[in-house]
Amino acid sequence: MNYGQPLPGRFLGWIVQLVAMLTLSAVLAGTAWQIHEPHPVRAFVAGIALLISVVAFIIPKFIAIWSIPQMAAASATASANSVVAEQLLELANLSLAFSLTASLDYLGFWMYAVFGLLVAGPLFRLSMSAKIAAVGLGLYGLLYHVLLAGVMAGSVPTAEIGGYAESLGMFMVIAVISMAVHLRRPSASQKSVKEQRANEHRDLEANTQSALHRRIQP
Repeated sequence: MNYGQPLPGRFLGWIVQLVAMLTLSAVLAGTAWQIHEPHPVRAFVAGIALLISVVAFIIPKFIAIWSIPQMAAASATASANSVVAEQLLELANLSLAFSLTASLDYLGFWMYAVFGLLVAGPLFRLSMSAKIAAVGLGLYGLLYHVLLAGVMAGSVPTAEIGGYAESLGMFMVIAVISMAVHLRRPSASQKSVKEQRANEHRDLEANTQSALHRRIQP
């Protein structure tokens, strides 16, 4: 969020980011629901990971709209809180991979990776669009854990973490678009329910007409 912008512009950017995150989470929640019948445990654990990611993303968003403007205002004055505000602003610096807000974002991405590994296998047994989503989620989950291992081992420089994480985002974009296509199509169970209701409606009409026909016969 750019704090050089006027307040309405900053707030609009905050709303756009929040809506985008919640929309992505809704699609992923629908993805977990697709596998809840054959794999209830996987779906439950994936849902927990998704919930953690939502919390991890919402906390920095709240800090951005609530705490950081106050920190910026305090650091611009000569008050006793200016030194503390400047220190806290460094903790909220998203350009630093080890800052508090950036760490929470990476935690959310990690939960996405866990989610992807959990649902990729069951999704591959569904439609073609779900298979594409499964490949995207599986690759994202696998490669993000490779990145995580590289960071923990010290083989990935801190300045390059953000670039690697952003490049992996294309797999998530592909997966979300593919799952959105899959979720728009009625599932086989939904089709069978609709067909069953249509058959029941036809049978009811046939029975009604037959009963009326018998009544009007002399």
